[in-house]
Amino acid sequence: MFNFITVGDVHSADKNPGARVGDYFIDTFDKLDQIAIIAEKVKADAVFFLGDIFHIKQQKENSCKLIANWIELLKTYPPTIGIAGNHDESFNNPETIPNQPIGVLEASGHLTLLDEKLDKHYIFEKAGIKIRVAGYPYEKKLGISACDIKKKDEDILIALAHIYAGPKEKDLFGETIYGYDKMVSFNPDIFCFGHYHVDQGVRKKGTKYFINLGAITRGSISKDDLERKPKVGWISINEKREITIKQIKLKVKPSNEIFNLELKEEIESENDQINAYIEKLKSEIEGTKVEANIAKQIGSLDLSTEVKDMVYHYLEKAGLEKGEIESSDILANITLKGENDGDS
Repeated sequence: MFNFITVGDVHSADKNPGARVGDYFIDTFDKLDQIAIIAEKVKADAVFFLGDIFHIKQQKENSCKLIANWIELLKTYPPTIGIAGNHDESFNNPETIPNQPIGVLEASGHLTLLDEKLDKHYIFEKAGIKIRVAGYPYEKKLGISACDIKKKDEDILIALAHIYAGPKEKDLFGETIYGYDKMVSFNPDIFCFGHYHVDQGVRKKGTKYFINLGAITRGSISKDDLERKPKVGWISINEKREITIKQIKLKVKPSNEIFNLELKEEIESENDQINAYIEKLKSEIEGTKVEANIAKQIGSLDLSTEVKDMVYHYLEKAGLEKGEIESSDILANITLKGENDGDS
């Protein structure tokens, strides 16, 4: 009776991400064309985009060609509904949306952006069943409250959210991944998540559904991007208000055809060197006090300039630039952090 397609982060761009080979632009729109075909086959009432339609935040770095391709693409879609992600905004500020590329898509009339603060939502009605789709543009301070949307007179409420979310709450490089168990008391019947690129699948807790399939593009050489199989979600709701959710894989090239795997090996080698040095430093300073400026010690090591620069960076983040500190503070903070999926 009702059919909807959900699409995770797209991160469309004119230029290839650093590790990519081939043509990222073409590969991205190939997947988007596949989604148009899927939407037609399932007779979708709408397609939901879950944020980060664009990758580059600086509007001048997004070409007219890129935006025009989006407009022409969306003409082939059923009603298209979305929320702005952090990459769709300037300075993570929703007020900048009208001047961003995503704002141009909205102004074209081919994309409806939701904003619960402004009472901007979307209603679907058939045979006496009313469905409301609601959400907020990205705003870091909202946190989990971006999912706490109140029901009105609709039968089913679908929430779109661009936040880190997963089956269990945990820490991701200083960012909280909000657990589904903290959302089951919220009003929405279906939660659709963008922002976290890792595929979390489809989960059901009680009567609530959680769709979190990760990004549809692969822009980094992280383990997840190398192994993830991009997919979209298919929400089906029948006349009895019964909800069925399926996952549809997209046809994509294998990782060895789209990534520079030699570069991956170089980066892993440098990371190993940095980790080895950090472990050595931890063992030497445990239970002692150290001076903030350890440039001489790092400079004497047999490391490339790039690796030394990264070591300086991580040590500064650990607090060494603040003067003499306890070694326990350093041990608690020095870690080599990986790539943040939400910003790749």
